Amino acid sequence: MKRILALALALLMAVSLLASCGGKSYDETVMTYNGVEIKGYMYKYWLSTNKSYYVSPEDDTKEYWAQTLGDGMTYETYLKGIIDNTVKTNAVLLSLFNEKGLSLTDEQTAEAEGFADDYLAAFGGDEKALNEKLAVYGLDYAKLKEVKVLEAKIQAAYDHLFGTSGSEAVTDEDLAAYYKNNYSRVKILIVNNVFEYVTDANGAIVYDTASGDAQTKLLDDAKKTEKNNLAADIEKKIAAGEDFEALLAAHNDDVDAAYRPNGYYICPNDFAKFGADITNAAKELAVGETRKIEDETGIFFIKKYDLIENGFADATDAEQFANLYSYCLADAINGYMESYLANVTVDEKAASKYTVAGASVSGK
Repeated sequence: MKRILALALALLMAVSLLASCGGKSYDETVMTYNGVEIKGYMYKYWLSTNKSYYVSPEDDTKEYWAQTLGDGMTYETYLKGIIDNTVKTNAVLLSLFNEKGLSLTDEQTAEAEGFADDYLAAFGGDEKALNEKLAVYGLDYAKLKEVKVLEAKIQAAYDHLFGTSGSEAVTDEDLAAYYKNNYSRVKILIVNNVFEYVTDANGAIVYDTASGDAQTKLLDDAKKTEKNNLAADIEKKIAAGEDFEALLAAHNDDVDAAYRPNGYYICPNDFAKFGADITNAAKELAVGETRKIEDETGIFFIKKYDLIENGFADATDAEQFANLYSYCLADAINGYMESYLANVTVDEKAASKYTVAGASVSGK
């Protein structure tokens, strides 16, 4: 298997000489589960590698970590909770690796240890220089080898359970059930009272040659008033029971509607894509009901429709279900792991010494 070194090498090579804080062994036990011990150096390293998934080097500032979520929870508390859950899962999978009698082949072990050798080669064979960089993560050359072998075991246990041939693999029946229980189908009539697309002499939308994005311009006051009046008229017609499909055909400003003949399929995980208001409306509305939503991007009339039987398998809407498998798999993993994770013991005093904000991130 081809070794993927980009992320890890970036983590190592881009780190400044913060390694002057080295000398610490980080050998204390932070978590335990069924004989598996997560040592401080493992925990520190996994804090760093997981942090890189959530926080860019540009965002890794004092101002960023001073922010709070809507409920007052700090970003530190929020992200550390997520990463702690990942590390707990690692501990459980390492235990299951042993319980289920799994093993690594010689080739898999060599592959895992080879990561450390590749890093050493990147430092010209200078183990001392490599260790100075690795100290930022609580590691040295030998501990890096150890952690990489542990990660190979974690992956093997994961594949044994959740891989395509795993005992807990996601089935077609699981996908159908997840679709039925989590997705809603809606159609959205958009009245764009904010901007209009720039068009050429033939009425075709003009696209930026560099970015490929459609060019837009803000509506003037007269056009904005016209759009607001149209929205008010549509709202009255919906209340009077006029056909929603006819209103869609006549007034929809959604340029993507032509590619969504069955409407939009939305699940709670699509919050980032559709925003809270539309995502919540899709979940809360009864079939046949409509809701008006207005924000700084426009006016939206949303109507909920019955789910199409096995709609996720329709090629027409394949793009809308690109994440269905990963959503279903995450749900399966969470369900399977829940009882195990509850029994992972955390030394809170030891864990409190490590923070996400203080962990190194790729590019810094």
